[in-house]
Amino acid sequence: MSTERDDPLEELVVSRERVNRQCVVDALDGVVNVSDDGELLAMSGFQPLNSRERIVALLLARWAAAELGLVDTPGLPVAELGDRVGLSASAVEKYVHEMVFVRQSSDGDGHSIPERRIVDAVQFVDTDTTGV
Repeated sequence: MSTERDDPLEELVVSRERVNRQCVVDALDGVVNVSDDGELLAMSGFQPLNSRERIVALLLARWAAAELGLVDTPGLPVAELGDRVGLSASAVEKYVHEMVFVRQSSDGDGHSIPERRIVDAVQFVDTDTTGV
């Protein structure tokens, strides 16, 4: 008789939280870093991204900062996203509404990526992602 530990399918079981965190680290490496006070720092890999990818990279980095307790909320205001990406607030608003994995913050001031959509957002930014 086989026990659960002998089941080879057990190798497929992973922590969603760990997968999300590792995916974000892999996707943002060299793109956006987070300072110890929660500031988002664009790195050399940020410039080659298109505007939509930059928005998502910033939102992923902000999610990471919130997960680490460096900032209070995982969302970023549209105006700040626009300033960081070089777009008008209305252009940012249009782009984020097209992205199914971005949600407006509950307080209505900004946008964020819910944890359950992290992998989708990572795949949007990291076109080299072949799997989780």
